[in-house]
Amino acid sequence: MHLTWKSLDNAVLFIAEDIPAHYQDALESLAFVKTDDGMARFLPNDTPYLEIAFAHFQHSLESMLQQAAHEIPVAWEAAFEGFLQCIQSLGTDWWVTGSLAYALRGFPIEPGDLDFIVEGDGALQWREALVELLVEPTYETNWFCKYWGRAFHHARIEWVGAIDPTSDFAYVQDFYLPVRDHLETVTWRGYPVRIPPLEPMLKLEETRSRLDRVQLIREALQKA
Repeated sequence: MHLTWKSLDNAVLFIAEDIPAHYQDALESLAFVKTDDGMARFLPNDTPYLEIAFAHFQHSLESMLQQAAHEIPVAWEAAFEGFLQCIQSLGTDWWVTGSLAYALRGFPIEPGDLDFIVEGDGALQWREALVELLVEPTYETNWFCKYWGRAFHHARIEWVGAIDPTSDFAYVQDFYLPVRDHLETVTWRGYPVRIPPLEPMLKLEETRSRLDRVQLIREALQKA
């Protein structure tokens, strides 16, 4: 399995080739989409560090697919510590979201990747700080956020930057806005890390019908 590079007028395709059939779902979970050239990721061709990211993506692809397919463990602790070492001196405004927030509370949940929200243009600073780990350098999107980026270091590290508070995307209105002014801080291996409070996490998991997580959150709230 490997990636090939194709240049278009205003984009670059990272095309996955020779991927075993049993990794199809894993590949789609990495947001590869069907194109005339096969399953691919589109990135704007003026994005800095594309060549570096392509080489690292090529090197990391098998591990990323194996983790996404639950064939090998996700080494989230090594990934998170490495990430923190890279960005700790930047002074960017960021916080943890997704399954990592549960793991940092000690819940028996193993993160499948590391998800972050970074405010303002901090995502551009992350692109510089994480340059050797990038698989998709921070680039501008037309999504509910201005920026998106992805790295790989023992595990997938993904971030959205500069979320648009006026977006009608459900995640923004139902989770991001209620949470961002009520973040809690935990200490992990000496690092202060901000995470969402449990109440909005409960509402989100109820909406997604993740009943196992709903039960864990309710039990934690009863003990609080």
